[in-house]
Amino acid sequence: MKKQNKMKTTLFVTACLACVALTFIAITAVSGQNSSLQNSNTQTQSQDDERVLTDALKRGGLREAARIKGHYVDTYGSPHTEMFENVGELASLSEVIIVGTPTQNRTQLSQDGQMIYTNYKVTVQTPIKGNVEVGDTVIVSLPGGRVSWDNGTIAEIKTPDVPKMVNGRAYVLFLNKFGQEENVFLPLEKGQGMFEIATGGLKIKPLGRDITPLVKRNKDKDATDFLKDIRKAVNDNQTSNCCE
Repeated sequence: MKKQNKMKTTLFVTACLACVALTFIAITAVSGQNSSLQNSNTQTQSQDDERVLTDALKRGGLREAARIKGHYVDTYGSPHTEMFENVGELASLSEVIIVGTPTQNRTQLSQDGQMIYTNYKVTVQTPIKGNVEVGDTVIVSLPGGRVSWDNGTIAEIKTPDVPKMVNGRAYVLFLNKFGQEENVFLPLEKGQGMFEIATGGLKIKPLGRDITPLVKRNKDKDATDFLKDIRKAVNDNQTSNCCE
């Protein structure tokens, strides 16, 4: 009798456990379906939002995207960058080479409204190449920055691969003309054409990425020797061009 009662109890417990297990499986299945549905809805919403922003950018540029988002943020990814080996290569491709100091900067939208640039007013301290003189002011334009409008909306372009300058510091800049204005320039190949004269004017701090041979070769180089190398490269290029 005791054995029968024990067997009945065991069967009852087993049945209860089975019911619990089936219930758990059913709840899990429903939860999984709901989760998949929610993920699908979220993905669809995200795709819709992306289409709206894409259309806004085409229609009215960054200002329209900022109107929709309130604070629109994007990351600037420039095309493949050529990696220079030495300053001679930079010098041969530069229209203007200077030692200069930025005194102020401001951001502005491009004419088509699709890009933001930060423009630095740079005072020429030492002209090395090009039609510039000591004391001249040139505009060095770098992609990226942030603009805002009276309605409180903001557009921001981040540029992780493009360094920024600091007003009041001295830089060696390898530049090419940018746009239609006479004195507006872009540095060569992201930060490869930008070198800060650091440590009290004694050492060179390349602003390009550490993976480039040019940066590795000139990091912490004596500033006087670095400028001598540039002048020699410019003279060699001029001699080569006049004799061709």
